Amino acid sequence: YSMGLGVPADPVKALDWYRKAAVQNNAVAQLYTAYSYEKGLGTVRNDREALNWYNKAARQGVPNAQYKLGYLYEKGRGTAANNKQALLWYRKAAEGGIAGAQTKLGYFHYEGIGVKRDPLEAARWFYRAAEQEDVRAQTALAHLYETGLGVGKDEARAVIWYTRAAEKGYAPAQNNLGYLYDSGLGVEQNFSVAKKWYEAAAKQGNPSALFNLGELYHLGHGVPQDYARAVDWFMQAAEKGHIKAMNNLG
Repeated sequence: YSMGLGVPADPVKALDWYRKAAVQNNAVAQLYTAYSYEKGLGTVRNDREALNWYNKAARQGVPNAQYKLGYLYEKGRGTAANNKQALLWYRKAAEGGIAGAQTKLGYFHYEGIGVKRDPLEAARWFYRAAEQEDVRAQTALAHLYETGLGVGKDEARAVIWYTRAAEKGYAPAQNNLGYLYDSGLGVEQNFSVAKKWYEAAAKQGNPSALFNLGELYHLGHGVPQDYARAVDWFMQAAEKGHIKAMNNLG
């Protein structure tokens, strides 16, 4: 019923059947029941019910449920925000191979959320998720190589990981990759390639990319110097809250 395979799609009936199996302790049905409540499919959205059913499935060892449960605890949905609980469930899901949970665990260790700050441990989890092609993890891992936090500084490796995420269309990675080409860090300086990646990110509204395009036109790097076009890019970045762009316009 949820997918309309062989019958008309009917999320209300789908939830009804999920619940029938969920109350009999079927873990997969508990996961789908939770998801229905979280997204308001076949029912009114109810984060408390979502939390309840994710919790039941998570305790039966369902990694996706563990990940979603961690997310609800982190965001304070259906319960008070609790980073310790979020960390606990993200870790279980991460150990179960869920890339999103591995990335979250990396961020928690990098920022010191619910745990002592540990960039090296963050790098380990980012790497595991990056190998599963999680673009956020690839970008975070590239940042660690670019800055040398938790790993040996290696700008060439940063280029590799930014590229993998950028080629999937992830705007923050596209902008950061553009910056490395712009600056000649880890790769031969190439303003044309920098412009290409800045433009790709700018099309998605990335404020830093909008600003960086402005800088190219302001300085005449790889393009004819054009203050009017620079101002246009700075204005677009400033409208999105980019502080340096605001300063350049002031």
